[in-house]
Amino acid sequence: MRFRVATLGGLLAGLLGLLWASASGGAGIQTEILTISGEVIYVGNPPGPIVIEVYDRPQFSPRPVFSTAVMQSGAYALHVRPGIYYLRAFVDLNGNHLWDAGEPVGFYAAEQRLVVVPLASKSGINIQIPLVKESADLKRGNH
Repeated sequence: MRFRVATLGGLLAGLLGLLWASASGGAGIQTEILTISGEVIYVGNPPGPIVIEVYDRPQFSPRPVFSTAVMQSGAYALHVRPGIYYLRAFVDLNGNHLWDAGEPVGFYAAEQRLVVVPLASKSGINIQIPLVKESADLKRGNH
């Protein structure tokens, strides 16, 4: 499923891009920075930071191209370049900023790709992280 993204100051960004291209003789390379934003949802207080990662491959490897972390459920925002992305979020139980087996993980829209086009950003990209038995036991102090 493909998504078109909402315009973020499209007119102004387009105007600035044209002015920049004119001023540089059209020889410059434009590197647009856009925003993916939404909410990451985890029931209860997460027992560690929530890491949101953006990958350019559906296998979520080798490394995220962009990432951020939040301390609780709620809003997040990532700055990206136009492209096709896959998003996941996980509760980082051991604080290593890497997803490890057993850490609760959620994916944007069941691992669907997100298309971010030039001069636009995408909002409302919500990711729900299900509570898994291992994290529930850890929250209760059962090891």
